[in-house]
Amino acid sequence: MFQEDQFFYLEILGDDYHRDEIIGFAWGDDKQIYVSKDTGLLADISFPKNTFDFKKNKVLLARQGIEYPLVSFDTMLAKYLYSTIENNKISTIADLFGYDLADDELVYGKGAKRAVPEDAVLFDHLARKIAALVKTKAPLVDKLRENDQEKLLSDIELPLANVLAKMEITGIKVSGGVLSE
Repeated sequence: MFQEDQFFYLEILGDDYHRDEIIGFAWGDDKQIYVSKDTGLLADISFPKNTFDFKKNKVLLARQGIEYPLVSFDTMLAKYLYSTIENNKISTIADLFGYDLADDELVYGKGAKRAVPEDAVLFDHLARKIAALVKTKAPLVDKLRENDQEKLLSDIELPLANVLAKMEITGIKVSGGVLSE
């Protein structure tokens, strides 16, 4: 179903992927993007090798009883390796590489007014996130190459994210480098 150059992304409304529910998800490439709210579809798919925040996605999918295999590229981790100055939101990453994407706060609101918008708005926002992830991968990979950090991503950061996700799934929460139950 998925091609090697496609991205996969899960969306939650809050910041706590241990408790918050999936409100939508998207996958696609520069030719076609798909979005859905039907988490039942997740059980029967083979996931793309590109994502944003692999650890969060692995924990969220485990809560659905789905094993999420290790990916080959995580935009959030790649951006973190490239620069720790800015935050690691998709909208910030998009902005760094000249792609316009609305910040989540503009779409969902903030504080007591934070809410899931109507489907058309949600789906458009998720599709734009996939488009931003697709468009920012090549420049991020170039930056990692320039800084000789490709192996750091593939050999250390991604396997570590996988281990940390497994720890969180089994009940060990990793917060600020400190383990707690």
